[in-house]
Amino acid sequence: MDKEKGGLVFENWQIGSTYISSTQAHGLIDTVYREFELTAEQLVSEFSLDNVSDKVKTAYDKKPDTKFTLVHAIYPRSKDLVKGEAGQRVAKSMPFASVTIEANSKHVLRELGYEEFPCIVSRFKKLPSSHYGIGIMALALPDAITANQIMKMSLQAVELNLGGLWISANDGVINPATLRIRPNAIIQANTVDSIKRLDTGSATVGLGLDYLQHVQAKIKRTLMSDQLTPNGSSPLTATEISARVNVYRSQLGSVFSRLTSEYLQALLDRVWGLSLRSGLLNPAPEELMQATRINFQFINPMAAAQRLEGVTAIQNLMMNVGQMAQIDPTIMDNINLDHAVQIIGEGLNVPTDVIRTQEEIAQLRQTKQEQQAAMQEQQQQQALMSQVGQAGLDIAKDQAKNMTASELGEVFEQ
Repeated sequence: MDKEKGGLVFENWQIGSTYISSTQAHGLIDTVYREFELTAEQLVSEFSLDNVSDKVKTAYDKKPDTKFTLVHAIYPRSKDLVKGEAGQRVAKSMPFASVTIEANSKHVLRELGYEEFPCIVSRFKKLPSSHYGIGIMALALPDAITANQIMKMSLQAVELNLGGLWISANDGVINPATLRIRPNAIIQANTVDSIKRLDTGSATVGLGLDYLQHVQAKIKRTLMSDQLTPNGSSPLTATEISARVNVYRSQLGSVFSRLTSEYLQALLDRVWGLSLRSGLLNPAPEELMQATRINFQFINPMAAAQRLEGVTAIQNLMMNVGQMAQIDPTIMDNINLDHAVQIIGEGLNVPTDVIRTQEEIAQLRQTKQEQQAAMQEQQQQQALMSQVGQAGLDIAKDQAKNMTASELGEVFEQ
């Protein structure tokens, strides 16, 4: 963390000068040794004159441009040496040690530490019984070498076809060692037979180019570039997109999982720790601070493609269960529709504010139940009042039958 340089600063170390290893059962890299060179002047500037070896001090006084080989070792410390709470430890008590030494004199220049492993070692594929990884081009490297050789031979065939193969007599007039065939040149010779072309000039390079195209197509298949949609092609249908997503997921699923655990997760662990300890982030809740490990959810096309597998499975289940529900409607009791909607929304990368939370759903359903109960009560009251009014009317009719005309007139006047 360097606020003067803009916050988080990362360096790219060349794999050719870096050695990796692991002390963990799952094989994640936690040990890195890096070899590099600094001049005597740079060593004194970086580590101070008091911390460098006598050889460096002598070179600094007499020849400051002299280079020295250094080794920077980062490895996990023994648990007995890790003391204190996270964020409050001294450098030599942190979980990961950082030691810089002069390779020749074995002189320790500096010993520090890290709370998290600071190096991000991502491997596309891992070599068997080795910590080192390879890229996808390593699989196509033999074909690439073959293609280069074919191209070289094809160019030689073109050169031979254009320049020709000639024979010349060394008769004292023509010296084959210095003779060069070129356009618009006059060559002195005793006879026309002293120099002539052996080939017909009709050699073809088509066979080599055909085989070159075959090798190039094989390389494209290895690099999976033939799986991409060509430029200018018509838009894909939903079925074609789904089929291609399944192909990508089967081909890159394991690679993506490795990159997630070795690159993204490790990078965010380090960034999270640095940001939290430097005060860049607000204080985290107590429950989060007590967690031993933080998991992150990644949102990208490949992660979305993997989540679509759950969406497709739910859709297939609903289609099959819907057919069975026509025979036995109670079969729908086996499905938690609320949870299914949550999974489908997450798999389709629907914005979080579109789908209600469980608490909001419960509150909404309670409000609807209360409104429904109030409407039922109102309807019951209206029905009761209607029944009471009808009963009163019937009683009034019965009483009116026994009244005289004057008594009825008095009732209407009231």
